Amino acid sequence: MLKGAISGASADLPKNFEQAGLSKDISEDWLTSRPELTGDFKRDVASFSRFWRISNNLLNSLPKKPARDAHGARAAETLH
Repeated sequence: MLKGAISGASADLPKNFEQAGLSKDISEDWLTSRPELTGDFKRDVASFSRFWRISNNLLNSLPKKPARDAHGARAAETLH
């Protein structure tokens, strides 16, 4: 479900994240960890929690909102 929502922009995401100064390895980890609902509650909780944890780590790696440039703002919008 979530994967389809941002899959069209996936090719540009590593470049956008890199331009925002985010770690390439963590950005790639984020891209590959995007969860899909499986109907298995425990599995879904684990996969979504991991994804949200990585998202939060990336978001916290960016400058605070007032200090973000356009690349950082775009990355933050993607991570929300």
